[in-house]
Amino acid sequence: MGGDPQVFTAGLRRLRESGGGAAGFVADDDPRLNVPVTIVTTRSRALTWLIRLGRRIRLRLTHAAKRRTDKRSNPR
Repeated sequence: MGGDPQVFTAGLRRLRESGGGAAGFVADDDPRLNVPVTIVTTRSRALTWLIRLGRRIRLRLTHAAKRRTDKRSNPR
């Protein structure tokens, strides 16, 4: 937005002449293009939240079960 349209057109012409463009300034014969692609996935926030919630619930249940067994073995 804004700027001089003629300067923009001249810069675009220089970019196209230099071989840059849709390929992201990488030539078609660049050896970096011939390597395997590794995709790394991450957990979504919702899944992480559900896992943490499950862990909290499990801890509460195990502590509650332990308290029940302690009360049975040591009545006051």
